[in-house]
Amino acid sequence: MEPISLSLLPIIVNKLLASNKAEKKEALASLKKMLLVECRINLKILDVTKNDHIGQEEKYNLLSSLKNEASNALFGYADYSIVKTYLPILELNKDDSLENDLLLVSIISKIELLKILSSDLKKLSEQKVIILKARINNLHEQLTAIVKKLNNDLA
Repeated sequence: MEPISLSLLPIIVNKLLASNKAEKKEALASLKKMLLVECRINLKILDVTKNDHIGQEEKYNLLSSLKNEASNALFGYADYSIVKTYLPILELNKDDSLENDLLLVSIISKIELLKILSSDLKKLSEQKVIILKARINNLHEQLTAIVKKLNNDLA
């Protein structure tokens, strides 16, 4: 069963497409709030994994519980132009890239990778295949940037 917030996403996106400006503003605020809650939860999970008193096994379990359902639903359901138009704060401008990417896509891929790797992170980190701390810090930095932007937008 999907969370109620995700089942509301099609209704919210349809309101964004409506001609009524009040409905558009309300729908945009709802999207931002859903994303903000998800980002804050993920930041708290990442903060706990950074604690030196947490064992490696616990860190792997925590990483497997990262969420990105709202992000995935938003990106998957909403047309790219809707996301780009109504949530420009999610654009990631790369200095040396020919193309800009969405910060949302970057976060989704990082979370999914950490969730997949968390099942075998012990072996991979022992073999120095991945540097877990750097991956956690990079994701934390991006989530913090989104939370700051969303907080400013919703204030």
